[in-house]
Amino acid sequence: MWQSWINIAFGFWVFLSGFGYLAPWNFFTSGFFIAFFGFLYSHKQWQGIVNGLLGIWLIISTFSPVLINRWNLWITGSLVVIFAIWRSTTATPEAPAP
Repeated sequence: MWQSWINIAFGFWVFLSGFGYLAPWNFFTSGFFIAFFGFLYSHKQWQGIVNGLLGIWLIISTFSPVLINRWNLWITGSLVVIFAIWRSTTATPEAPAP
């Protein structure tokens, strides 16, 4: 569960670090959805997988020639992927509906 809170913090970090850049939409949308799915994936495993895919997107987006601060996205994306995989693989199975 604590991995969710770390990914929420990473989402806020990515969102806030987008101010002052030429392509802030990547920072804003990625950060928002990483934090959003960080709040959600304490309930279902697929939200953690989506959060991991968003982390992979951050890593891939570092190849854009428009971005200035590539290391920020690369490091944060790598950590989001690590914690999302960690959380998804250690998630407790859902109880069957009565």
